[in-house]
Amino acid sequence: MKKVENNRVVTLDYELRDASDNTVLDSSAENGRLPYLHGSKFLMPGLEAALEGKSLGERVELTLSGDQAYGDYDEKMVFTIPRKEFPDHIEVEVGLEFEAEIQDELRYCTVTQAEHDLITVNANHPLAGRTLTVWAKITDIREASQEELEHGHVHEDGEDCDE
Repeated sequence: MKKVENNRVVTLDYELRDASDNTVLDSSAENGRLPYLHGSKFLMPGLEAALEGKSLGERVELTLSGDQAYGDYDEKMVFTIPRKEFPDHIEVEVGLEFEAEIQDELRYCTVTQAEHDLITVNANHPLAGRTLTVWAKITDIREASQEELEHGHVHEDGEDCDE
């Protein structure tokens, strides 16, 4: 029987809740099953570790602290940059979300304040620092293709991928 291990594509049914008030934040019921390449650091570290060695049909349920989930909130990841750093064709406003390379790491960023010449950006994950409860059930395990291994992520059926 196949087990969850590095370089295998694992598909999950899942539900993610805020541990403080039990609010559902994300789920496969809402967004579909989640395929990921195990070992690629796609999942929250605590969840990926809990799935290691599990088999098809097994389920995990756990509560994760910020450092085991999306990281601790880091005040240094909130900073101000000149508006001219953004491309002219982008309308910079509060709530704009984008990815940027920060300290050699691709980070999810949100504009939190947009003054005339200065833009405040928060590069913390929106769930950083929060304690989360997650359950996940393994619905499929398969070998990753060579292309998936080279790219470091799962390719959906028929997906063309330049990266």
